[in-house]
Formats: sequence, C-alpha cells, structure tokens
Amino acid sequence: MRLRLPHEFIDMMIADERSGVTVTLHIFERAGMIRSKRGRVIIFDRRKLEEMAGDSDGVPEVEYRRLIGPIGCASVVPPFEGRSPNPR
Repeated sequence: MRLRLPHEFIDMMIADERSGVTVTLHIFERAGMIRSKRGRVIIFDRRKLEEMAGDSDGVPEVEYRRLIGPIGCASVVPPFEGRSPNPR
C-alpha cells in the first residue's frame, strides 16, 4: 500500500513535532514495516503495524474516512498541500 503522507500532515494528525514523526518513521523502517520517501509511505508489513497499534488500530482510520475519504485514494490530497499546517 502506498500513501501520500508528508511529515507535516502526519505531525498534524498525531499532534507531534516533525522530528518525532521522523524518528518514528525511521524506527518503522529499520523494523522493515515501511519505507518513507519524499512525502510517501510504502507499507510492507501491515500486520506488524497493526500489532504495534494494539487497541488504537481502526479508530484513526474511521476518522480519516469521515473527514477526508477512502484510505489510499489517489485523488486525495491533504488540505494544506504545499503549506505548513503549523507555522513555526
């Protein structure tokens, strides 16, 4: 599965700093679960990601679909594409 997810979008979704998102993505990459490259995340091991998420799995997906649309839809672009959601 390939997702278009700039770090700025991820940090807004989870209310974290960009550096925290970067560190987390690197941990997932080292574990072989994902590959993160230039605003895109490629998921290699969804089952392992779901195991790590535990009870929180599913809740964000429902909210994403409610607010944005189907997950993985190629036509979906984050609403702040090209702009920082948290001016710093």
